Amino acid sequence: MTYASTDYLEQLKLYHKQKEYTWGTGPPIASKFPRILNLFDSYECNTILDYGCGSGSLKKYMRQEGHKMPIIEYDIGIAGKDSPPPKADLVVCMDVMEYVGDVLGHIAKLADKVAYFEICIWEAKAVLPDGRNAHVTVKPHEWWEKELGKHFYNVDYNFKPPAHLFYAGVSAISVLLNSLVSLQTTG
Repeated sequence: MTYASTDYLEQLKLYHKQKEYTWGTGPPIASKFPRILNLFDSYECNTILDYGCGSGSLKKYMRQEGHKMPIIEYDIGIAGKDSPPPKADLVVCMDVMEYVGDVLGHIAKLADKVAYFEICIWEAKAVLPDGRNAHVTVKPHEWWEKELGKHFYNVDYNFKPPAHLFYAGVSAISVLLNSLVSLQTTG
């Protein structure tokens, strides 16, 4: 199943080729990795899915820091990383949502415990090869909060003006399973 039109997917692949060595490697992205590691530990995760992984900077950081947890890299715009991903305890989606269409339902199905999003809410400086702005889904933070809330239980929401929304959401299935375990242990 693909979550982008054929035309847009082709534009994304061309864009990735142009940005091959720097995609997803900037200091603003790397500064979030300790927060992701904290979520990983707090929710007792065993696996990470880097949804929209770009150049794979999250996996590189984790390995440099000595962490050996399984990290699955998925990116529809990069050959070799575009196969349908398996589920993971923690799904990380940094600076991806503004580039793609409606994938929140897909991400919710993949997140066994928690998902972390960083979403830019303004147009990008970058443009796709066909001249469109690279951020095809630019919405205000209130819209994103509502859409994310349809799929995840809000555990941490932080809007950092002027442009980024940080959101960690517990997957609905995780909440349901924890409720059932609580009922079994107390009943």
